[in-house]
Formats: sequence, structure tokens, C-alpha cells
Amino acid sequence: MKIIKGVSLILFSFYLAACAQFSGLPQEAPEAVEGVIDLRDWDFENNGSVNLSGEWLFFWDELLQPDQITMLDQGHFVSVPGIWSDYDIEGITTTAEGYATYTLTLYPPDAYYQTYGLYIEGQGSAYELWVDGHLLAQNGEVGTEQDTMTPGKTPSTVFFRPDAEKFEIVLLISNFHHRKGGFRNNLSLGLAENVHQKQMQNWFLEAFSVGVLFVMGLYHWFIYTFRAKNN
Repeated sequence: MKIIKGVSLILFSFYLAACAQFSGLPQEAPEAVEGVIDLRDWDFENNGSVNLSGEWLFFWDELLQPDQITMLDQGHFVSVPGIWSDYDIEGITTTAEGYATYTLTLYPPDAYYQTYGLYIEGQGSAYELWVDGHLLAQNGEVGTEQDTMTPGKTPSTVFFRPDAEKFEIVLLISNFHHRKGGFRNNLSLGLAENVHQKQMQNWFLEAFSVGVLFVMGLYHWFIYTFRAKNN
């Protein structure tokens, strides 16, 4: 019993330390406006990663490759994160099921020599993540109907180095399985080492959760065995 309690205390101490180390993002982070987010004054070294929330350019019923996005007047600006059924776009009816393309232009500081990381949580549907025309992450299989898509919910972390003063993110999403389709979770951008730390934190918290369940199960097994022997 003492060993189990000791292990539980150790796991809980590690959990509190991880939460203290990664206490969250600054509240005054920039947001995207009309499909552009300007991060040139953002100090990634001191302020950490930033959620790429705000207004993204949105194309409903379109799965567009990066080189196909040329007519900006065909898109609409929508709030990210968000679900499709909440959008209010004149002349367009968006539903929980469907497919769409999102795009965002970014101006980062130190673009020419700094390596950045992107962390994207699973959207509960299928997506493709493109950066400057390169496919960096894919979750499931995007498609224009239920038979041609495969959902996925695996978080992804990717790393890249921009080769110009700005770069473009394109996200293709399709959903025919989840009751809340859309760009539901934030996309986070940061320096490569900080994003890697965040990835390790998530892995640790998952391992911690599994460890807690294991210890609880072991504890109840000992209680059951002890009482059975006494009876």
C-alpha cells in the first residue's frame, strides 16, 4: 500500500511541475485580421508560442491546393477556431458535414534563419496541412463525400524554416462523421524548441493519465485480494 501511495505522490508531483512549467500563452497575442497575421513584433523567445486564431480566408465546398488559391474575392473571412454550422455567410449555407479550405498569410520575425514549429490538435475529421506549398501533415484522408474520406484525430507537430519574409498556411478539412465539423481547435506556432517542449508535455500528461489509471487499478486489486484473504 505504501509503495502505491508513494508512486501516486511522485506522479502527481511531476504533473504539477509540468503544469507550472507550461502555464499557458500570453493573453495579448496578435490575432489574424482578414487572412493575415503580423508576428514581426512578437517575441517568441520570451512570450512563447502563439495561437493562430482570428480571421482566416475560407472557401466552402472547395478542397484547394495552395497553387489554386488565386482569387481572394471568391473566399470569405471566418473566425478560427470555429465550427461550420456557426458561420453566418451571406449566400452560403454551411453545415456540420462537408469540406472546406482555410488559408492564412503570416509575417514572422527572423523569417530567414529561424526554425519554427506548428502544433495542430486533431480536428475529429480529416485534414491536410500545407506550408508554402509543401504538405507537412495529413490526418486521415480528405474527400468530397463520405465514401472518399477517412476521419482522423491524431495531433501533429511539424517543423519548417521559411525562405521569405512571409509564408502561407493552407488547411484542407473534410468531415462526414463528426457532429461538429470545422476548424475546431487552435493551430499553434512557435520556435522549434518550444513546440517540441509542448509536444513532450503532451506525451508526459498522457503517460501520467495512464499511470494514474494503472495505480488506481492496482490499488483496488490489492484491496480486493486483501479482503478476500481475510474472509
